[in-house]
Amino acid sequence: LIQLDLNAVGQTSSYVVTMQVRGNASEPLVEFASTPFLTTTQVLQLLATGSTGGGGLGSVGIYLGRGILGPGPEGDGLLNRLTFEMGRDVTESGTTTMDAYFRLNERLRLHGEYDKYDAQNLNLEWEIYSK
Repeated sequence: LIQLDLNAVGQTSSYVVTMQVRGNASEPLVEFASTPFLTTTQVLQLLATGSTGGGGLGSVGIYLGRGILGPGPEGDGLLNRLTFEMGRDVTESGTTTMDAYFRLNERLRLHGEYDKYDAQNLNLEWEIYSK
């Protein structure tokens, strides 16, 4: 089994947000925390919308708070390699799906998802052919 131990720290608005991914690849444990304190739902809403108030996650198109992964150079900085998609589908429990893509290079990317079956998945995707 592949064991995961990933940590990320960033700042958006007036919050310092941390994410920790532990456990094995088939059942990862993802934890979010913030200073000042926010619930996990509020942290996800902050990352998705840049705000902890207002509309729910279902109203989100694509957004990631500036600076959450550090400034990075223009063009190929960390922020430019990360893409979020929310609300493409509705899960069996009635919430919206979430997808996060992190491009490692031209043909390889990580794809984390909360899918329509209420499952959390982390996939390593390799593009074999591209037009």
